[in-house]
Amino acid sequence: MTPKVKKNILIYVHGFNPGEPMYKSTIVGIAPYFYGRFATGAYLALEKEGRLVVFDSANGEGPMAKLTIENSINELVKFNAFKGLTEKQIRDRLVVEIIQSPFPFKPKNTTQEAEALVEMVKQTGGAAYYEDIYVISSIEHIQRVTKEMLIACFAANEPEIATRMRFVPALTPYTPTTKEELGEDTQTQTKKTLAILRNLVILEPRGALANRDKKVGDFLPKSNSEA
Repeated sequence: MTPKVKKNILIYVHGFNPGEPMYKSTIVGIAPYFYGRFATGAYLALEKEGRLVVFDSANGEGPMAKLTIENSINELVKFNAFKGLTEKQIRDRLVVEIIQSPFPFKPKNTTQEAEALVEMVKQTGGAAYYEDIYVISSIEHIQRVTKEMLIACFAANEPEIATRMRFVPALTPYTPTTKEELGEDTQTQTKKTLAILRNLVILEPRGALANRDKKVGDFLPKSNSEA
């Protein structure tokens, strides 16, 4: 059975070093709520009938990610989003595709992955061809990935590609931790995720900070009676 896939919907999973101790929880996740990068991508791939892809990067992420997710499909059925599907149904419909860099080197960091993705999209039809490009990374790394992807689009003079991108946070953090600290239960993971999110540093432009406490009405033109 050949899975039905829309080639113009790309679901790209941002790479993660397979040598890290929390690799599997970051990639697959902890059922039923904490979707990892590939669990999130798998759900979107089935929902949107898109191509689920990962780069063959310098650290061996591509083959490792493909193997990990294919060996973990029995765990995907434990996530709420996959309710009603059997393991066989997921296997029949899900294809993990390892893509090669359009450059003469394999990506070895987020910046190079972003540049490679934009170049690959450009070479295979660009914004005119792709309907949606979903970019998935961990919840505390998605801001960095968003930044690098948008920089890559504009540096390549391809702002239209940026308009096709949809940035999706996976709910398992990649922050280094021991197996004991991580835990396999959702209560432990919830506490850890909240702690990470509350300590995230988000830099805002000066204008945004200055206007933070204003209301919509403060920006509307004043009538003659109010002037």
